[in-house]
Amino acid sequence: MKKTKIVATLGPASESATKIKSLIKAGVNVFRFNLKHNDKQWHSDKIELVQKCANEMGKPIAILLDLVGRDLRLGKIPNKGMLLKRGQEVIFADENNFKEGEIPVRNFIAYKNLKEGVRFSADSGSLFFKVFEVKERFFKANALKGGFLKENKGVNIPHLKVNLPALVESDLDRLSLAAKHDVDYVALSFVQTRDDIRILKREMEKLKVKAKTMAKIEDTLGIQNFDEILEEVDSIMVARGDLGIEVPIEKVPILQKEMIEKCRLAGKPVITATQMMESMLDNPIPSRADVSDVANSVYDYTDAVMLSGESAAGNYPVETVRQMSKILFQAERKYLPPSSPHASINTTDAMVQSALELTYFKPKEGAKPSAIVVLTETGRSVRLLSRLRPILPIIALTQSEKVRDELCLTWGVTPYYLNLGHERLELSKVFRFLKENQIVGKGQLLIILSGEITGEPGRTNMVTLKEVWE
Repeated sequence: MKKTKIVATLGPASESATKIKSLIKAGVNVFRFNLKHNDKQWHSDKIELVQKCANEMGKPIAILLDLVGRDLRLGKIPNKGMLLKRGQEVIFADENNFKEGEIPVRNFIAYKNLKEGVRFSADSGSLFFKVFEVKERFFKANALKGGFLKENKGVNIPHLKVNLPALVESDLDRLSLAAKHDVDYVALSFVQTRDDIRILKREMEKLKVKAKTMAKIEDTLGIQNFDEILEEVDSIMVARGDLGIEVPIEKVPILQKEMIEKCRLAGKPVITATQMMESMLDNPIPSRADVSDVANSVYDYTDAVMLSGESAAGNYPVETVRQMSKILFQAERKYLPPSSPHASINTTDAMVQSALELTYFKPKEGAKPSAIVVLTETGRSVRLLSRLRPILPIIALTQSEKVRDELCLTWGVTPYYLNLGHERLELSKVFRFLKENQIVGKGQLLIILSGEITGEPGRTNMVTLKEVWE
């Protein structure tokens, strides 16, 4: 079983119940709902469908709601796009006031500071333009690189100060989906400071949304303020598509490694995203470059890798996940655990460190430890253990279905719901559950990490080696 998690974006290529179940079976752990596409009702219906499919299969699945944020994007174009030639003059206008032949753009106020001579790109760098005239209702640009300009695609203008709030109006409306469906993660695009996350948290609190927050790092300000953002947020997405346009592209691999390492040391899940299996949009097998990209993300110690268009609109969504699962599994076989961070002076950290050391225990007789079983109320002890990237699988048992689903994003963790009540820990109940669900067998040696009393968060104070008995 792979330890690195897979996030798949749902879309027209994967929205049926049959496809969703096939994706889960192939290895998807988290489904992403990209609010930049489709209407609110579509997302509501499909979130319900994913949750229904997961329940029918008895599989824990996390739901990631990806907000728009201060994202620059094209509007709806007639015929879903326009073919542009190199050197062609193009007019970009406010989507609420555009004429035939013009390209509509959303949030036109964001282009207030645009100047003549500025270069920008669309559709993740597929097309490039140079501005030569700026007016109140529109701006004109020449196409430096032609191609088919698709509707709803992103626009990147490096170093432009964007006059947009952290959450745009549509975000405030669609955030209600997170409360209605009790989603597990809410991601915000183009996070630039910790205040952006604080604004998101305030809006989530108003709606009683209990999801974990996620910051998408996509521009130079996000990089500059990464440390303060990481302190404030629950998880990170390294969104390499926009990042590779906003900063010199040759810096992206180094930035990716640095951000992943900081997230790991902080014990916060991190997703590596964008163009991971791009070659499989139209092909049944991945390119060698894509295979290496996915494998190298494993060696960077990422928690998860993400599929965007590959699973949402590609011709081979299920096969893409299968191939990705195989690559992850093979890469993990040659996986070298990172050096352990120095533990803080508290009981939980000490117990987690002890559990890690026990993974190397070799008895004179009998079996070696085969798994680490963690009983957790909040998931914190599991994440602290996961950041050490132990060689053994982590089995998380929790009395909260919410925590179970949140842990679907955390590296190396297989989470289960188990109601033990609020009483002194009885390992017989734990062993019975593990055996009945064919998770472990009689005679296996397990490392148990827990508190003496179940149902009390923050009380991880016991680590022990136990053999599974009848």
